[in-house]
Amino acid sequence: GWSGGSSASGGSSGYSAYTRPEAPPSLAEAGGAYKAYFAPLPAGEAPAALPESAQDIPPLGYALAQLKGIYILAENAHGL
Repeated sequence: GWSGGSSASGGSSGYSAYTRPEAPPSLAEAGGAYKAYFAPLPAGEAPAALPESAQDIPPLGYALAQLKGIYILAENAHGL
């Protein structure tokens, strides 16, 4: 019959005890990380200058969205 989980040789059944995974960070910890990530830029840095004329705009335009380096949406002198 059934011997209650022990093997015939007297060893364990091969199962290990369940270990609970680590708890996710608390809401306060996660909020602090987002505050640091979305903090405003320092006032001393100037934004990039816009092109003087349409000839300075790259022919394929500026990327508005990319996925692994591939343009998904771009804007040029003629629009999107």
